[in-house]
Amino acid sequence: MGKKELVIKDLVCSKCGGKHFSLQMRYNKGDEMKLLMCHDGFGFLWEDAVWKCVKCGKESLGGEHLGWGGSK
Repeated sequence: MGKKELVIKDLVCSKCGGKHFSLQMRYNKGDEMKLLMCHDGFGFLWEDAVWKCVKCGKESLGGEHLGWGGSK
């Protein structure tokens, strides 16, 4: 049997190269119950969240400023 190669990729901020992010969900209080009963069980899709780089503070909806970095 051949050896399998393990590849690890990290999400990386395109502005500063940071690899740590916070996710925020911004919504109207009146919509809260609808959010609890939909999507992926957490109340929102990751693409609906505002991703904020912990290192530089850059924010984007759905992580648009992120890319994949790293290799092995």
